[in-house]
Amino acid sequence: MYSQPGYGMPGYGPPGYGGLPENLEGAGRELIGMRPWVMIAGICGIIGAVINLVQVLAAATMVGLQPNLFGNFISIGVALALAGLLLKFGSSIGRYQQAPGPQQMEAALEAQLAYWRLCGILIIIGLSLFLIIFLIGVAATVSR
Repeated sequence: MYSQPGYGMPGYGPPGYGGLPENLEGAGRELIGMRPWVMIAGICGIIGAVINLVQVLAAATMVGLQPNLFGNFISIGVALALAGLLLKFGSSIGRYQQAPGPQQMEAALEAQLAYWRLCGILIIIGLSLFLIIFLIGVAATVSR
């Protein structure tokens, strides 16, 4: 197998892949352009979670705590976690905007990675639950 010298060294990648570009200006400009949208999405996520919480609490006071309301509490927690990660990403972009540099760029990208990692985990959990419920439904139908 062909391997170029230095590819096994930590922090080394093929040209044009991984790492930070030597000139952060272009990438930084795009990152700074994302900040308002990231902050809007995070704030809207928190507002939506709070509205959902008020609705769930109102429903709980009217009809009492029912099992289906607990799923709403979980979704509120997930929405708050995602919104919090977006706000963290937006604030790290703001720190990069104030003092551009590789460390601030890396911190902003790590915050974005945390958001997408949580999204990926939630997708895997959702698809797994869907598959399990589907298989239970098929098994129940076949056993009749």
